[in-house]
Amino acid sequence: MTAVNEHSWRICDERLDEEDAMRVLAFIERRRGAFRITWLVGGRGWAVFRDFETALRAVRTRCLDSTLD
Repeated sequence: MTAVNEHSWRICDERLDEEDAMRVLAFIERRRGAFRITWLVGGRGWAVFRDFETALRAVRTRCLDSTLD
């Protein structure tokens, strides 16, 4: 996880090379008291969560767990 600025984070699969575009799994942004995930792996789209920990857990479940298969 890398902070992009004070209210957004880039979530990456550290096992992949830094030059590999598939490395970036999702972005999490804090917006109006909630946390919005923009999905880049596991299907495009977005989801909103009330807290950061739940949003991060959703990224792990959707992206990282599926890449371990």
